[in-house]
Amino acid sequence: MKPSMALKPLVFAIAAIMAVAVQAGQNDPRGGHNNGHNNGHNNGHNNGHHTPPPTKIPVYATANAWDKQSSTNNRINNEGTVNEAEMSSSASGTSGNVGVNVAAGAGNQQDNAAAIANAGADSSLDNSFVFGSASATADVRQYSNNNRVNNYGVTNSGVMSGSGNNGSGNMGINIAGGDLNQQKNTMAIANSNAPLGNATATASADQNGPGLVVNNSADRTYRVDTLTLTTTKSGSASYDKDSSYSKDSSASSSWDAAGSNSWNASGSNSSSASGSRSHDSSSSASGSLNASLDASASGSVTQTQDFGRHERSRTDSFDASLTASIDASYDKSHEKSSSSSYEKARDSAFEKAYDSSYEKSGSASNESSKSGSKSYSESSSYDLSNTVSFQVLTPTGWANPVTNTATLSGSVNGGSGNLGVNVAAGVGNQQSNSLAISNTSF
Repeated sequence: MKPSMALKPLVFAIAAIMAVAVQAGQNDPRGGHNNGHNNGHNNGHNNGHHTPPPTKIPVYATANAWDKQSSTNNRINNEGTVNEAEMSSSASGTSGNVGVNVAAGAGNQQDNAAAIANAGADSSLDNSFVFGSASATADVRQYSNNNRVNNYGVTNSGVMSGSGNNGSGNMGINIAGGDLNQQKNTMAIANSNAPLGNATATASADQNGPGLVVNNSADRTYRVDTLTLTTTKSGSASYDKDSSYSKDSSASSSWDAAGSNSWNASGSNSSSASGSRSHDSSSSASGSLNASLDASASGSVTQTQDFGRHERSRTDSFDASLTASIDASYDKSHEKSSSSSYEKARDSAFEKAYDSSYEKSGSASNESSKSGSKSYSESSSYDLSNTVSFQVLTPTGWANPVTNTATLSGSVNGGSGNLGVNVAAGVGNQQSNSLAISNTSF
């Protein structure tokens, strides 16, 4: 904050309080002699002689306010930290040069600097003049490099209330709550109060804060909500089916068989006997038998079946024959001697024959029919319901947040001159008020 200011009253007020007057030749013990001598000598020479050039009396004044604030490679962890910097009902009605610094936290840098240079003189020497040269320089440099601050539920506040009212002159006030804040109030005044001369005033400020990392963290607050989800589903299904069938079938078959059988047999038998009633007797007998048999048979069987759409026929045939023969013969002799004799003879023969034949045939048929039908039906229905309840966390806000508050109220009212006020809350703030004034009065 830089209130309006009247430059010339400030210059003269501070110059009047802190000026160092340079009087050239006033303390010379030869002053009386010189005055008399010079007056007479000068008057005499001026009446007819050449006047020498005036004597130059140089006066120099220099004021420098150089300041550098540097904060590098700091690591700060704040957990639930409270930093409160407050200025209340203070520094009111002051005059002249006033500097106030109020800080709460870690690594804060504050400074108030003033530099005043006054070059002013009156010469009592005849034929001389004073040349005044005044120079004032205010140079501020603030550096904050590669710093890191982690804040968890931190409260920083910088408050100025009811202070610094009705002051005059140069007043510099710095109030900081937090960490690594840099504040600076600088004033440089150069005044040349000489018949001839010059005054130079320079004010500069350089603020640089690369690599600053600030992490502000708070606690999340949640509300527990219960959610209920119900799903229902219903449906039905039915199915009917009818079927019928019929089957007709028929079959027929026939067969024929024929055959014959014959055989022939023949034979003869003859015998003769003679004897006498003597002690010697003899007899002989012989016979033979021849028989043969020839038989043959043949036939066929045909079977036909009707299946409605098609017929199937099958025929089986056979042939058979039989041949047999018998040859037999025998010889028998008997001798007996007795005192009697006899003669007997017998002849017999036979023939037999057999013939037979047959024929057979047959047929068969059948028919069948079958039919039927069936039907069925089915139906189903369902009703399903499912209910699920679960709880979720709904974010509602933050608890213990990082709070930075900078307040300026009811302060620096009714003041005059140079008033510089810096109020900061937080981390890494850089503030500077610089004033440079040059004045040349003749």
